Amino acid sequence: MMNANMTKFFTLALAFSSLLLGACDNGGSSSQGSINIAITDAPVDEADAVWITFDGVTIKPEQGDAQSYVIEPPQKLNLMSLSGNNSTVLLNEPIAAGRYSWIRLSIDDAENSTYLIEENSGGTFPLRIPSGNQTGLKLNRSFTVDADGITAFTIDFDLRKSVHKTGKPGNEKYMMRPTLRIVETSQAGSISGNIDPSLVTEGCYPGVYVFNEGDPVDDMDGIDDPVVALTISMNDEGAYNYTAGFLPAGDYTVAYTCEANLDNAPDGDNDNDENINFTQQASVTVSTGINSEYNFAP
Repeated sequence: MMNANMTKFFTLALAFSSLLLGACDNGGSSSQGSINIAITDAPVDEADAVWITFDGVTIKPEQGDAQSYVIEPPQKLNLMSLSGNNSTVLLNEPIAAGRYSWIRLSIDDAENSTYLIEENSGGTFPLRIPSGNQTGLKLNRSFTVDADGITAFTIDFDLRKSVHKTGKPGNEKYMMRPTLRIVETSQAGSISGNIDPSLVTEGCYPGVYVFNEGDPVDDMDGIDDPVVALTISMNDEGAYNYTAGFLPAGDYTVAYTCEANLDNAPDGDNDNDENINFTQQASVTVSTGINSEYNFAP
């Protein structure tokens, strides 16, 4: 017959074995994953460089207090260098697995660390982000971090919709009301291609716009702007090409115009936008992790 001490011993052993079995049933997974946050940009014609200094990221679990991460040293980024498929990592940290409600980027505007350089004049102008240094830039996007998994997001600063010029000539000021688009990096693809030189006629201001499939291509009144991306560049050989990166998988319309100069979204005047004439457009399907190519030709 077991005495009381032996009974107590076997009871504790049985309880400990149950805990071990429970851990085995869960695959021995940890309660932590990782989060990776990168920054990209849809450029704006008026600027040669747009600098913003990021000094922290805050992430809010659905349950519990927000978690803050300090970026040390602060990252001073030229958003204009991060167009197309280019991006830079802002945060890569272990984080508790679970559901999260939002992400907020903190901006350091001390010592005029945020400014815009105008391409034509070469002058440097302050770029004001109202309440940016007090409240940061918040993205209300719920997401899940899996145990032992990596959750990666790319945040797109759409400068075309964000940067606005105010003031009279000689006293211009620039303001950013950030328009941010957040994409799960592993679920994104891209569209790129060339523009035949014969389409870039004299007086042409070329631009390639990307719309969600089904959105009206000519509806650019600035109120519910359907443009997902605007992109075009010229390489060293004088050929025109475009790349629209970090697009969620799905169907899109790419449209070419010679009247991109009529797109006045950066200065807040949208009166002419609806008059832009698109001479070519086509449907393109974007698949995860794949670049879809479409070339504009006569």
